[in-house]
Amino acid sequence: HWKRGTEVNSCGVCRVSWNTAVTHVSSSWRRAALDTPTLWTDICFKQPELSLAILERFQFPISIHYSINRLSSRMENKIAPLCASLLRNIGRIERFDVTCQALPPHIDLLLQSFPKPSISLTDLKISLFREARASDVGIGSLRNLQAAALQRLFLYNIEPPWTSSLLRASSLRHLTISLVSEPFRTPSNSLSFALDALSGLQELESLVLHGLPQATIAHLLSEPSHIISLSNLRELHLEGLTLDCAALLRHISPLDL
Repeated sequence: HWKRGTEVNSCGVCRVSWNTAVTHVSSSWRRAALDTPTLWTDICFKQPELSLAILERFQFPISIHYSINRLSSRMENKIAPLCASLLRNIGRIERFDVTCQALPPHIDLLLQSFPKPSISLTDLKISLFREARASDVGIGSLRNLQAAALQRLFLYNIEPPWTSSLLRASSLRHLTISLVSEPFRTPSNSLSFALDALSGLQELESLVLHGLPQATIAHLLSEPSHIISLSNLRELHLEGLTLDCAALLRHISPLDL
């Protein structure tokens, strides 16, 4: 029985990849493993040499996993060839999962390099340990990303990109925006901008908002000029000020959840 993933030592560095291990069982196992695309899609920055070999040898769609908190100069030198190869294969990236304190320059470069529009990227998850505003490194590149095939978007501790091209992906089915501390009180994080963005997401099935966009008195007292219909929505989770929740719900048609 093989558990999907990698063995990680006490320093958080991948030591043994299970998909590599199965190729050493026997020649028949090796042939079967090499002929199975799903075994060779995960690109882990903590194991740059193996990931580079996988990236160069196989031509399958790939999933990127980046979870390095502090990048040493030694590790930076190790991942440089992998980053260069990813730039050459940017069109193969289907899933992009980043967890770190702040977006580093090489992740920023990857986000900048996606085709406009990208027709391969279906899943994007950016989770940061500290608040990131639109002016921070990498956030501008994230907001300008045009992902025509995007289906799942998870943003954690990032200023909501309501007015950005990122939320113009009509194919989006799952959207999570989570703010762990005080919601961003900026002009771009207003309920009006949020409603404009949500009105174009007709395929949305799941909406999770922790730290809602700021509503105004007009949103609460005046009759809504436009009611958003999200007929495919099956999951709705709102967390924030009661008035902000009420204002958002007033502008969404009754849901059959």
